This record gives sequence, structure tokens and C-alpha cells, in this order.
Amino acid sequence: MDKGTVVELTITDMTDDGKGIGHIDGLTVFVDGSIPGDTVRGKIVQDKKRYAVAELEEILTPSPNREEAVCPYFGRCGGCSLQSMKYEAQLAMKKEHVENKLTRIGGLEHPLVRDVVVAGEEPDLHYRNKATFAVYDGPAGPAVGFRERGSSRVVDIDDCMLQKEPVMAVADAIRRLIEQHKITVYKEPKRYGRGRNQKPPKQSNTAKLREVTVKACEGTGEIMVVLTVTGKQLPNAEDIVYAMDDAIDEVSEEYALESVILEVKKGDIHDFAKDYIPLAGKRTINDRIQVAGRDLEFEISGSAFYQVNTNQMTRLYEKAREYAGLSGEEVVFDLYCGIGTIGLSMADQAAMIVGIEEVPGAVLDANRNAVINRIVNARYYTGRAEEILPKLLDSEDKLYADYLYKDNLRERSKVVILDPPRGGCAPSLLETVSAIQPDRIVYISCDAGTLARDIKILQQNGYVFEEATPVEMFAWTMHVETCCLLRKRDAVEA
Repeated sequence: MDKGTVVELTITDMTDDGKGIGHIDGLTVFVDGSIPGDTVRGKIVQDKKRYAVAELEEILTPSPNREEAVCPYFGRCGGCSLQSMKYEAQLAMKKEHVENKLTRIGGLEHPLVRDVVVAGEEPDLHYRNKATFAVYDGPAGPAVGFRERGSSRVVDIDDCMLQKEPVMAVADAIRRLIEQHKITVYKEPKRYGRGRNQKPPKQSNTAKLREVTVKACEGTGEIMVVLTVTGKQLPNAEDIVYAMDDAIDEVSEEYALESVILEVKKGDIHDFAKDYIPLAGKRTINDRIQVAGRDLEFEISGSAFYQVNTNQMTRLYEKAREYAGLSGEEVVFDLYCGIGTIGLSMADQAAMIVGIEEVPGAVLDANRNAVINRIVNARYYTGRAEEILPKLLDSEDKLYADYLYKDNLRERSKVVILDPPRGGCAPSLLETVSAIQPDRIVYISCDAGTLARDIKILQQNGYVFEEATPVEMFAWTMHVETCCLLRKRDAVEA
């Protein structure tokens, strides 16, 4: 199909990043700005061997599930891709996507997928407890917001229907500080090609702003601002802290700035931080949630992962408890445990919680959170789970966990919780998990594709998929969290 060709087609599905999918003569065509049920006219702008990309020119017949987007930034901001679709249709599509991926990638026939767990009849607004703002300073003035859809350009955002008012107040304060030249925004250095002897200019230790992350705890009202910068010396630091503090106080009596952290990154923005330096207030903030009637408090550091939707997080953890099916006698291995939230939420039902996490700071947070909640049957270890787990269960290895010898904990029934990043589990970890023969595996994932891929491997290693429950953690977007239950095949067939 030649570039520039104008086509008409009916949209039947959507990609994970929110593009409509249609077909012409067996060729898949992606059309941004369309939703399932639309009949559209588009111009081909990319012609590949197996697919084409078309630019939307006109919606000829709108989908019955189409509605007017309420956000003025919709279509430009790369955040909410489903604002033009009715909420009931969003939920149905998310459930269908989980089913399709479990079938197509996971090799399951008619997988049992429950209805999406929602917060209410209407989609959540202002539900996020974390925002990461991109920053830019150019001839037209500063921009503080989110990346433009399909681009690295920054869309300047005055308000966001997913973010809380004090969070947006911080973004506005940062914008004013840039205008007042109290903050200098980092600019990407010129790229130096091969064969050139020139080297990139040496960076100074003066901090230049790259991103701003705001964490807002609903249970306590505590706010942390993480300023991602290039150096450790931030000019006008006192003015910056007071400006953010005043901005929050102006819009909210429930929230207060408790912590400002410098996250120092001198290389690629996606690299791990070189350092976390407290600039003002505490090193951490605290949040309180309730899971299955139990009050829990979590200490959250600048680098810590914490589910972005607090209300739905409690529903997700309750579903994980249900799937774990604990009686009080089991050892629970919480892998990719982060700051320990999932394991600690079910510690009252387990003989022991053993968490493993590769990020050292998260392990410190997890052990600290066990202490805060007076939970004595939880221990956390730093390292790759596929390396640490066999050592914990090796009676000859004296470097690890003497307490696992007590009360024959090594011989008890085992349950494994998997909550990996979007890329899923390492194959070697899945082999290790299968080898220790847990009775149940509870797999939590924000990417149904990698979830299905890993479930296929676990099935080949003696486990049976029982069911999955999607949880609406990310309303208005294509993303959905999914909680799955797998059991040993011999136990199911017995």
C-alpha cells in the first residue's frame, strides 16, 4: 500500500498504546485517534511489510461507544487514550484484551477472566498518587507537563483530571520558578558522531532540572517532591522549597509538603539515580491503607515503587490474598517485592513472608515497613530472586536465614507471589519458582502480554492457570492490572 494512499476502513480493536486497528485486504492498519466501531478515512503515512500506519482524516461513522473527550489536552498529551470512549466499553475492551492475550500468547483455551474490578459505576478522577512531570524551557517560555503523544515534546499542562489539586499546584510553582530564573532546566547535549575526537562537555555540579515527581499519600496527606537533577548543588534551594510549600497550602488543607529530595542523574534519564539527597524535610513519607480490615502503614522513599491508585491497590491486594488461599501454615515468597506492600498485607495469614528484591533501597524500606507494622514474621533480601531463592531453601547454605530451619519452615507449603515490572519475569526465575514446587502462584502484572508469555512457561513446568481478575488501576488509559491464580497440576488433577 503506497504512502499517501487514502483508505476507508472500520476499526475493530485498539493497540496497547491507544491506536485504532483496522484491516484492508488482510493488511493491518493502525489509525491514531480512532476507537473500535468507528468507520474512518485515513491517509497512509507509513507502509511496512506487515502493517501500515494511517493518519486520521475523517470519522465517517462514529462508533456507538464514542463520546466527547472532556480534557482539553486530549489527543496531544500522551496520557489518557480512552477519553473518547464510554466507560462501559473501556472495561469490556480491557477484559477482552486480557482474554485474547491469555489465549493467543499464553496458549489457553477459553481462560476464565472475571469482570474488571472497578472503584464505582463512574471512572475514577484525580486517582493518581504520583505524577512525573517533564520540563522544558524554550523561546516561548517554560512548559511543565507530560510528553506529547508519539513525541518527546512537552505539553504544558495547567490541570489534569487524573492528578490531585496539590500535585498540580507543585507543577505550577515549578513553572513560575523557571520563569523567574530560579530553576535552570537541563538541555540534552549535542550528540557526537563516530569518528569525531570531540567529547561531550563536562557537566558541572550545579543542579539542572530534568523531571519533577510528586508523591501524594491519601491516607496521611504527606507529599514528597523529587527533583530529578544533574548535580548536587541546587541554587535558590530555599526559595524553591518555600514556593512549592506555599503552592500546596494555597489549594489544600488536607495535604502538606513533608519531603523534598534531589534525585541526581548525570547520564541517561532512564538510568538508576546516582544519589538521593534530602533537600528539606524527611527522607521518607508515610501512607496508611486498609486491606481486609487491617490497618497498614508504609514508609515510602524517593526511589520506592508504590501502586499509583491507592483505593484500587487495596482491592488488588485483597484479590491477591483470596488467590493465595492462606491458612496460617504457609511460607509466602514475595518476589519482586518492592517495599513489601503485598506480602505485608497478607502476613497475618502466613507462617512467614520472605521477600526478595533487586533494588537495595526497596529492601531497606520493606524491612522498615515490617517494623512499623509490628510484623515479626517477615524478612527481606537483596538480590535476584533466581539466585537468592535456592540459597534460602538450601540446608547446607549457612549464609541465609537460620530462622527458616525453625519449626520446619523449609518443609511447609509454599505460595509464591510474582509482581514483576512491565517486562515480566526472567525465564530463569520461572524455572526456579517451578522447581521449589509452591502449591499456588499468584501473578500480578500491569502487562497482559508478558503475563501470558510467563503463564505459558509456568504451564510447561507443571502449573495450571485457574483464573484471572483484571483490576481498574488506570482509568481512562489502555492499561489494566491483572491478578492471576495458578496451581500445581498434580493437585488440580488429584
